[in-house]
Amino acid sequence: MSNPPPLHAEDRPEYERLLGEALRDRTVLTALRAPGALTAGQLRALALRDADGINAAAATEYAHYTALRDSLRATPPPPTDA
Repeated sequence: MSNPPPLHAEDRPEYERLLGEALRDRTVLTALRAPGALTAGQLRALALRDADGINAAAATEYAHYTALRDSLRATPPPPTDA
């Protein structure tokens, strides 16, 4: 994709939740203790500021995800027995 769409507003809370989860990962925490490394707060601020750029790196996967979600939303619910 040459011009990927930005992160949808409805996906922003999940992006932030997953970012927080990633920043608590043992490997990331170890890397953040290295001399001269950014703090978790600094890294979080950068990732939030560049959410669209990060999303662009996963454009194919994000397009697949949003297409799936849209398809599920368009599918009528199964009938219920009354």
